[in-house]
Amino acid sequence: MTHKPDANNADASDRERFIATAARLAAEVYDFHERWALESGTPLEVMVQRTPMLDEEIRELKEEVERPSSEFDEAAMAEEAADVLFVALGHMEQLGTVGLSGMEAVTAKNIAKTTGSHYKHPVTGKVTRIGRKDVPPISPVPSAQEDAFS
Repeated sequence: MTHKPDANNADASDRERFIATAARLAAEVYDFHERWALESGTPLEVMVQRTPMLDEEIRELKEEVERPSSEFDEAAMAEEAADVLFVALGHMEQLGTVGLSGMEAVTAKNIAKTTGSHYKHPVTGKVTRIGRKDVPPISPVPSAQEDAFS
């Protein structure tokens, strides 16, 4: 599936395929945990136990992204990103109702973001609240000559 920068123009079948694929992945996370009898603990215990797994998956994704362009493998990168998602969804499943509440809160928070309250930072690409104080200012990328003098 190709990336479509404007979600409003996305074909409905792309949206449905994305949702169905994500739901299938979430179902497998749930089944995987059942099959392996993974048990949750307190939210803190779950995070302490599982965070190293997520760190490893993020490291593997970073390695794929940072490969020399001559070695770039888009399919391998996509699989590593999906591994990150699988483990992150596992965190949420293991957190039980706290995880569900967290997902609902983040969903509601992102639904509430509008072009009147937020903007897409032109450098980082992050959708950020207008007037947020801790966001680095937008500045042009310095030229090599400017770097030499700073």
